[in-house]
Amino acid sequence: MVIDPVGGAAAESSLRALRAGGRFCVLGFASGEIPRLPANVVLLRNRSVIGVDWGDRAREVAGPEGTAALLEDVLGRIARAEVHPPKPATATLDEAGAVLGRYAGRAVVGKYVLVPQPN
Repeated sequence: MVIDPVGGAAAESSLRALRAGGRFCVLGFASGEIPRLPANVVLLRNRSVIGVDWGDRAREVAGPEGTAALLEDVLGRIARAEVHPPKPATATLDEAGAVLGRYAGRAVVGKYVLVPQPN
């Protein structure tokens, strides 16, 4: 699964990186660029693309109670080990350039947290 809140140039390569049956979830376009995803890449290997309008769901569909119930459900699934979000890796601020290189080289799964150098 790819959850894409950014859009832009990386969207197509993210879609292509999905395995058979993978799902590409469109959350937004923080890059300012709405990507054009090729339908043939969706067709091949039975990938799917779905829009996720969290703001609409939170405001109009579920309301505060429904949103709280959804969050409780997700956190419960994590606690029961039904889903396995990757733990973030850490690096120092001095290593930020190397970390960006790892992202650019598609060698990172999950997130990095940059921490200040110890005193």
